[in-house]
Amino acid sequence: IASNFRHYSTFIKTFAQDLFKVRRRANIFDDNNTLSETRVLLSLISLLCVCEGILLYSAVGLRGEMAVSPFAGIGMLSVLAGGYYLCQLAAYRTVGYLFSNEPDTLQWLKGFNASQSLLGLVLVIPALLSLFSPGLAPLLLSLSVLFYGIARFIFISKGFRIFYDNYTSLVYFILYLCTLEIIPPVI
Repeated sequence: IASNFRHYSTFIKTFAQDLFKVRRRANIFDDNNTLSETRVLLSLISLLCVCEGILLYSAVGLRGEMAVSPFAGIGMLSVLAGGYYLCQLAAYRTVGYLFSNEPDTLQWLKGFNASQSLLGLVLVIPALLSLFSPGLAPLLLSLSVLFYGIARFIFISKGFRIFYDNYTSLVYFILYLCTLEIIPPVI
């Protein structure tokens, strides 16, 4: 990821636009996902999962010793984070196709991927610091939870801007918040 980072600036700008902008009509000059963009997205999502695995390992380490080696523990928690990401992606795709049209759903999914990609970049520093300075773990975990909350808030507000049309859509949006944004993280 670090060796190709100089090529990522264009894609990071695109992800930021996907996260904050809502367009009702497609632009004729917009490109569909290219292979390069997909590679960048996969590498940044992988980075997110590894950073979340490191931070979860630090959180578990605060509560006591783990029975496995740090490498195995971080690996297992990274796979768990990847599974959670895939479950969220499947849930958003299902909800979007059930309650909206395809362009809005694709725009919403791009916003989700963008929020998670940019969150992965932000979590690199707390994850590395928690590895090299375990004494700072409580502060870094609090900071990471704050970053996660900000990313979720931005993503939820993008979903609200995409899907809100009238009072009925507000009821659907509240149901969406309960089923996909509140219950899974609590579990």
